Amino acid sequence: MPVGTGFGRITVYMNPSDGALGLAQALMAGTRFGRLSFEDTGERERAVFRQIRNVHFVNVSAVTGAASHTHFRENPEVLTDMAEVVASGAQPDDPRRNLIHSEANFWRLVLPEEPELPFEQDPA
Repeated sequence: MPVGTGFGRITVYMNPSDGALGLAQALMAGTRFGRLSFEDTGERERAVFRQIRNVHFVNVSAVTGAASHTHFRENPEVLTDMAEVVASGAQPDDPRRNLIHSEANFWRLVLPEEPELPFEQDPA
């Protein structure tokens, strides 16, 4: 049975650089779930993550920075991604989401590219 069967799909937003979780991790034993990255896992854990098809892990550190523990409510890129998942059910590889595939079911949220501004061309 897949993980999260009752939900259909689970998206976990994480920040391996999160300062508050770093402090909690220093005070407690083990990696905090919100700071997890694929690189932090061993081969056994990686094999498990490769089998989980309906849980996606999204690293938001590129758009939130290390100090942002409240990325889910303060960052427009994270909010936009969350809204897209809820409204349309877009998968991580959907072009409507600004995600880059890392490995297995781990993804990175990136800033959208700057839109090209129209300009007038010199008549030559």
